[in-house]
Amino acid sequence: ADQGHELANHTFSHPDLNRRLRSEIEREVQQTDTLLAPLVKSSQPYFRPPYGHANLVVMQAHKDMGRHILFWDVDLLDWSGLSVAQMMTMLAKQAHPGAIVLMHDASPSPDGSPPASRQKTVELVKQILATYTPQGYRFVTLSELLTLGTPQASPSFCR
Repeated sequence: ADQGHELANHTFSHPDLNRRLRSEIEREVQQTDTLLAPLVKSSQPYFRPPYGHANLVVMQAHKDMGRHILFWDVDLLDWSGLSVAQMMTMLAKQAHPGAIVLMHDASPSPDGSPPASRQKTVELVKQILATYTPQGYRFVTLSELLTLGTPQASPSFCR
């Protein structure tokens, strides 16, 4: 955060919130807020639900907590073990001004195999910056992005 990065909530234990009671949803968010509090200057109102799952209970709970649920529109599947070249090809087909690109630092694969390499995502970010900055793209925080335009509804993500 001291380097200009923006931290936001994504739950404490990464559960599918659509399968949780409201009290469990609130506890997941509060536990993460407690961890983030010493790292951020002010509370961030943004939340990205695990797996992009946000049913009406999840949405109402976050609304009542003063949170904005935000999604992505480009998923590079960096957790899946794809090569950096494959992910760059995916991005080339989907990149556009205002895109929110989903990437992870590392996570276990759904099939139980070892986590995808964090190094691939680090290399991916380097290549994205080297490729897209000369094309005029600017990389900004979510707060900055939201000041540049009107957020669009993404009903296809609410599952």
